[in-house]
Amino acid sequence: ARARGLERDAREQARAYLLEARRKVEEALGRARAAVDEATAREARRLVEQAIEETKGGGPADGRTGGPKTFKVGDRVRTGEGATGVLREIRDDGEVVVEAGSVRMVINPAKLEPLDSSSPSARPPVRPSGLSSASPAAAATEISLLGLRRDEAEAALLKALDDAVVADLPYLRVVHGKGTGALRQLAHAVLSADTRVRRFGFAPPVQGGHGVTIAELKG
Repeated sequence: ARARGLERDAREQARAYLLEARRKVEEALGRARAAVDEATAREARRLVEQAIEETKGGGPADGRTGGPKTFKVGDRVRTGEGATGVLREIRDDGEVVVEAGSVRMVINPAKLEPLDSSSPSARPPVRPSGLSSASPAAAATEISLLGLRRDEAEAALLKALDDAVVADLPYLRVVHGKGTGALRQLAHAVLSADTRVRRFGFAPPVQGGHGVTIAELKG
Protein backbone atom coordinates (compact mmCIF):
# COMPACT_ATOMS: atom_id res chain seq x y z
CA ALA A 1 0.00 0.00 0.00
CA ARG A 2 2.88 2.36 0.84
CA ALA A 3 4.53 1.60 -2.52
CA ARG A 4 1.29 2.32 -4.38
CA GLY A 5 0.88 5.57 -2.45
CA LEU A 6 4.41 6.66 -3.29
CA GLU A 7 3.83 5.84 -6.97
CA ARG A 8 0.61 7.87 -6.98
CA ASP A 9 2.34 10.82 -5.33
CA ALA A 10 5.18 10.61 -7.87
CA ARG A 11 2.69 10.68 -10.76
CA GLU A 12 0.91 13.72 -9.29
CA GLN A 13 4.21 15.53 -8.80
CA ALA A 14 5.33 14.71 -12.34
CA ARG A 15 2.01 15.99 -13.69
CA ALA A 16 2.42 19.24 -11.74
CA TYR A 17 5.95 19.68 -13.14
CA LEU A 18 4.70 19.10 -16.70
CA LEU A 19 1.88 21.63 -16.31
CA GLU A 20 4.31 24.23 -14.97
CA ALA A 21 6.76 23.53 -17.80
CA ARG A 22 3.96 23.92 -20.35
CA ARG A 23 2.94 27.27 -18.82
CA LYS A 24 6.53 28.54 -18.98
CA VAL A 25 6.92 27.42 -22.59
CA GLU A 26 3.71 29.23 -23.59
CA GLU A 27 4.87 32.39 -21.84
CA ALA A 28 8.24 32.20 -23.61
CA LEU A 29 6.53 31.73 -26.99
CA GLY A 30 4.33 34.76 -26.30
CA ARG A 31 7.37 36.90 -25.48
CA ALA A 32 9.15 35.66 -28.59
CA ARG A 33 6.18 36.56 -30.81
CA ALA A 34 6.01 40.03 -29.25
CA ALA A 35 9.74 40.54 -29.80
CA VAL A 36 9.43 39.52 -33.45
CA ASP A 37 6.54 41.96 -33.94
CA GLU A 38 8.54 44.78 -32.33
CA ALA A 39 11.60 44.03 -34.47
CA THR A 40 9.41 44.03 -37.59
CA ALA A 41 7.93 47.40 -36.62
CA ARG A 42 11.41 48.88 -36.07
CA GLU A 43 12.56 47.65 -39.46
CA ALA A 44 9.46 49.11 -41.12
CA ARG A 45 10.11 52.50 -39.50
CA ARG A 46 13.73 52.38 -40.65
CA LEU A 47 12.72 51.65 -44.24
CA VAL A 48 10.19 54.50 -44.23
CA GLU A 49 12.78 56.94 -42.86
CA GLN A 50 15.28 55.76 -45.49
CA ALA A 51 12.73 56.38 -48.25
CA ILE A 52 12.05 59.87 -46.91
CA GLU A 53 15.77 60.69 -46.92
CA GLU A 54 16.15 59.45 -50.49
CA THR A 55 13.37 61.75 -51.70
CA LYS A 56 15.42 64.73 -50.55
CA GLY A 57 17.85 64.12 -53.39
CA GLY A 58 20.73 63.11 -51.20
CA GLY A 59 20.89 59.50 -52.41
CA PRO A 60 20.37 56.40 -50.28
CA ALA A 61 20.50 57.08 -46.55
CA ASP A 62 21.82 53.88 -45.02
CA GLY A 63 21.66 54.35 -41.25
CA ARG A 64 24.43 51.78 -40.76
CA THR A 65 26.99 53.59 -42.85
CA GLY A 66 26.04 57.26 -42.50
CA GLY A 67 25.97 57.89 -46.27
CA PRO A 68 29.38 57.56 -47.92
CA LYS A 69 31.05 56.74 -44.59
CA THR A 70 31.17 53.07 -43.67
CA PHE A 71 31.62 52.05 -40.04
CA LYS A 72 32.17 48.73 -38.33
CA VAL A 73 32.28 47.64 -34.71
CA GLY A 74 35.60 48.66 -33.15
CA ASP A 75 36.12 51.82 -35.26
CA ARG A 76 37.28 54.98 -33.50
CA VAL A 77 34.87 57.81 -34.29
CA ARG A 78 34.13 61.42 -33.40
CA THR A 79 30.62 62.77 -32.78
CA GLY A 80 29.37 66.05 -34.20
CA GLU A 81 30.22 67.75 -30.90
CA GLY A 82 33.86 66.62 -30.90
CA ALA A 83 33.63 63.76 -28.40
CA THR A 84 35.69 60.72 -29.43
CA GLY A 85 34.99 57.08 -28.70
CA VAL A 86 34.77 53.54 -30.03
CA LEU A 87 31.83 52.16 -32.00
CA ARG A 88 30.61 49.18 -29.95
CA GLU A 89 27.33 48.15 -31.61
CA ILE A 90 25.28 48.61 -34.79
CA ARG A 91 21.61 48.31 -33.87
CA ASP A 92 18.74 46.94 -35.92
CA ASP A 93 17.08 50.37 -36.11
CA GLY A 94 20.15 51.84 -37.87
CA GLU A 95 21.48 53.72 -34.83
CA VAL A 96 24.94 52.92 -33.46
CA VAL A 97 26.28 52.70 -29.91
CA VAL A 98 29.46 54.69 -29.24
CA GLU A 99 31.44 54.21 -26.04
CA ALA A 100 33.22 57.36 -24.87
CA GLY A 101 35.00 56.60 -21.61
CA SER A 102 32.39 55.17 -19.24
CA VAL A 103 29.46 56.61 -21.18
CA ARG A 104 27.61 54.83 -23.99
CA MET A 105 25.73 56.98 -26.48
CA VAL A 106 23.13 55.97 -29.07
CA ILE A 107 23.79 58.13 -32.14
CA ASN A 108 22.75 58.41 -35.77
CA PRO A 109 25.82 57.27 -37.77
CA ALA A 110 25.36 60.22 -40.14
CA LYS A 111 26.62 62.44 -37.29
CA LEU A 112 29.90 60.49 -36.91
CA GLU A 113 33.30 61.02 -38.46
CA PRO A 114 35.88 58.19 -38.72
CA LEU A 115 39.15 58.69 -36.87
CA ASP A 116 42.63 57.41 -37.61
CA SER A 117 44.21 56.77 -34.22
CA SER A 118 47.64 57.53 -35.66
CA SER A 119 46.71 61.02 -36.85
CA PRO A 120 46.64 64.19 -34.72
CA SER A 121 42.95 64.63 -35.56
CA ALA A 122 42.18 61.57 -33.44
CA ARG A 123 42.75 63.66 -30.33
CA PRO A 124 39.54 65.33 -29.10
CA PRO A 125 39.53 69.13 -29.30
CA VAL A 126 40.06 71.08 -26.09
CA ARG A 127 36.82 72.63 -24.85
CA PRO A 128 36.60 75.78 -22.77
CA SER A 129 35.80 74.90 -19.17
CA GLY A 130 32.26 75.43 -17.98
CA LEU A 131 30.65 74.66 -21.34
CA SER A 132 28.45 71.62 -21.74
CA SER A 133 29.12 69.33 -24.68
CA ALA A 134 25.47 68.35 -25.00
CA SER A 135 23.19 69.38 -27.85
CA PRO A 136 19.98 67.95 -29.31
CA ALA A 137 22.10 66.30 -32.02
CA ALA A 138 24.70 64.66 -29.77
CA ALA A 139 22.97 63.95 -26.44
CA ALA A 140 22.09 60.27 -26.03
CA THR A 141 18.61 59.02 -25.17
CA GLU A 142 20.12 55.84 -23.67
CA ILE A 143 22.89 55.17 -21.15
CA SER A 144 24.22 51.69 -20.35
CA LEU A 145 25.60 51.02 -16.86
CA LEU A 146 26.42 47.38 -17.55
CA GLY A 147 29.90 46.36 -16.45
CA LEU A 148 30.55 49.57 -14.49
CA ARG A 149 31.48 49.87 -10.82
CA ARG A 150 29.06 51.75 -8.56
CA ASP A 151 31.07 54.99 -8.62
CA GLU A 152 31.51 54.78 -12.40
CA ALA A 153 27.82 54.01 -12.93
CA GLU A 154 26.72 56.95 -10.77
CA ALA A 155 29.03 59.37 -12.57
CA ALA A 156 27.94 58.10 -16.00
CA LEU A 157 24.25 58.39 -15.14
CA LEU A 158 24.61 61.93 -13.76
CA LYS A 159 26.54 62.98 -16.89
CA ALA A 160 23.86 61.45 -19.13
CA LEU A 161 21.14 63.28 -17.17
CA ASP A 162 23.03 66.58 -17.50
CA ASP A 163 23.41 66.14 -21.26
CA ALA A 164 19.79 65.08 -21.73
CA VAL A 165 18.45 68.06 -19.75
CA VAL A 166 20.67 70.56 -21.59
CA ALA A 167 19.56 69.04 -24.91
CA ASP A 168 15.90 69.24 -23.77
CA LEU A 169 15.31 65.52 -24.34
CA PRO A 170 11.94 64.20 -23.11
CA TYR A 171 13.29 60.98 -21.59
CA LEU A 172 16.39 58.90 -20.84
CA ARG A 173 16.65 55.11 -21.05
CA VAL A 174 18.90 53.64 -18.34
CA VAL A 175 20.14 50.10 -19.08
CA HIS A 176 21.13 48.50 -15.75
CA GLY A 177 20.30 44.85 -16.40
CA LYS A 178 18.63 42.50 -13.93
CA GLY A 179 21.50 40.61 -12.29
CA THR A 180 21.76 41.16 -8.53
CA GLY A 181 19.77 44.39 -8.69
CA ALA A 182 22.63 46.55 -7.36
CA LEU A 183 22.84 48.73 -10.49
CA ARG A 184 19.05 49.01 -10.62
CA GLN A 185 18.91 50.20 -7.02
CA LEU A 186 21.70 52.70 -7.65
CA ALA A 187 19.98 54.04 -10.78
CA HIS A 188 16.64 54.42 -9.00
CA ALA A 189 18.30 56.16 -6.06
CA VAL A 190 19.98 58.68 -8.38
CA LEU A 191 16.77 59.29 -10.35
CA SER A 192 14.70 59.68 -7.16
CA ALA A 193 17.06 62.32 -5.81
CA ASP A 194 17.27 64.32 -9.05
CA THR A 195 14.64 67.07 -9.18
CA ARG A 196 14.92 67.21 -12.98
CA VAL A 197 13.29 63.78 -13.26
CA ARG A 198 9.48 63.92 -13.38
CA ARG A 199 8.98 60.18 -12.90
CA PHE A 200 10.51 56.84 -13.89
CA GLY A 201 9.59 53.20 -14.28
CA PHE A 202 10.56 49.93 -15.93
CA ALA A 203 10.46 49.59 -19.71
CA PRO A 204 7.85 47.36 -21.41
CA PRO A 205 8.84 43.66 -21.60
CA VAL A 206 9.71 43.85 -25.32
CA GLN A 207 12.03 46.83 -24.63
CA GLY A 208 14.05 45.38 -21.77
CA GLY A 209 11.51 44.95 -18.97
CA HIS A 210 13.04 45.13 -15.49
CA GLY A 211 16.52 45.41 -17.00
CA VAL A 212 15.80 48.94 -18.28
CA THR A 213 14.40 52.01 -16.52
CA ILE A 214 12.88 54.89 -18.48
CA ALA A 215 13.13 58.31 -16.80
CA GLU A 216 10.77 61.05 -17.94
CA LEU A 217 12.47 64.44 -17.73
CA LYS A 218 10.83 67.75 -16.84
CA GLY A 219 10.44 70.15 -19.74
